[in-house]
Amino acid sequence: MGIPVASDISHAGRPHNDVRDLAALVGRHADTTVLAVTQGLHRAISSRAFRWVPGSQPVRVAHDAISTLVYASVRLGLRGLTAAGDAVAAVASGDREVRWLESSPGHTRAASILHGVIGDRFATEHPALDLPVTIRVDGRAVPVTRAALTDAFPGAGSRVAVLLHGLTESDCCWDNDDGVVLPDVVAELGWTPVRLRYGSGRAIAVNGADLDRLLEDLLDAWPVPITELALIGHSMGGLVIRAAYGLAAHVEAAADGDLTSEVAEEDARRWPGLVRHTVSLGTPHLGSWLERAANTGTRFLRHIPEGEVVAEVIDRRARGIKDLRHGALSDECWGEGVVHEDGIGGLDGFVPAPEHVAPLLDHATHHLIAGRLTRSPDHPVARTIGDALVTAPSALGDDGRRSLSGGRIETLELPAGHFRLMRDPAVADHLRRWLA
Repeated sequence: MGIPVASDISHAGRPHNDVRDLAALVGRHADTTVLAVTQGLHRAISSRAFRWVPGSQPVRVAHDAISTLVYASVRLGLRGLTAAGDAVAAVASGDREVRWLESSPGHTRAASILHGVIGDRFATEHPALDLPVTIRVDGRAVPVTRAALTDAFPGAGSRVAVLLHGLTESDCCWDNDDGVVLPDVVAELGWTPVRLRYGSGRAIAVNGADLDRLLEDLLDAWPVPITELALIGHSMGGLVIRAAYGLAAHVEAAADGDLTSEVAEEDARRWPGLVRHTVSLGTPHLGSWLERAANTGTRFLRHIPEGEVVAEVIDRRARGIKDLRHGALSDECWGEGVVHEDGIGGLDGFVPAPEHVAPLLDHATHHLIAGRLTRSPDHPVARTIGDALVTAPSALGDDGRRSLSGGRIETLELPAGHFRLMRDPAVADHLRRWLA
């Protein structure tokens, strides 16, 4: 029986222990990423060198055999350390639950960053590290039950503002000592702020489906009847919101079709009808230039022997990041559209068609807020990189080729960076005018 790799270690039936899962994660990626990259670069560089040295074939055969044996030994050692570390952690924790990633705001942020980078595989490989869509208060998850929500929101009102963070962020992102705190602003306006956290590495469609279910459950469990909803999303959070009501609309359409009345009544969505406002802060509705650049870079690197290994590692970034390339809200968005001239389709070469943009809610007001790094919107930097991650045409939903439509659209462009949008006074003033 061989020594198990990190992903083979089963924690089924054992108490929650995220330290063990973190150790397994580190062991797995030290093996499949760090060591694999080192070995791949070694092989590419040595192959290039041997090609230029006449009569080096015997030396090359010996070199390849020795290097293969060395890397295999190191890989075996890493797997052994992973298994040993798992055993030590199990003995140290015993039957106690260990939630180290929830023990402080810093650990919570670290978990969100980790998930945002590689978290799309957590559900199958490290389920204890996955981050489903949850309501959070003071850094703790709150179950969607009437008793738990009554205790967590003692002053709950009938107007609820739901706030979603962006890529690699957590529910803590709204707190700061430099500028306004948007949850406090909406509370002053008579809305009850509800912060959510989700694993931003997962596909936007997956998080959208979770948000759809959570909002529907929230209507039943909220301490008082909800009469209005406002959905506020920073960056990726705005796309998750659109994915949620896009899915709700799809369910409604299906319920009006071939389903029986019993199923239609069960699947009917009530929450979209209560949405009065959606707010998108630096959301790449039409895609992020940075993710497109990363995709182009990996495609270029694959044509270079030494770069192919690096491209493979970069291409392992989470599905949520890849969805930002064109603002994809569902799997169907990756399956249709225009293919690049080189014939590469799928997640590499796909370019969406103009009509493949999900509409906004017809009865709501949608606030599309964009930032830029310069005072002038015509500055080359503003036109090229926008707020550092998203350009104004994408955040405002109109790039001349594709555009958002539906409902009432209010736009606002500010000289503020991507993360500054969450605490900019001008954003607070905009919300005070509309949500009062």
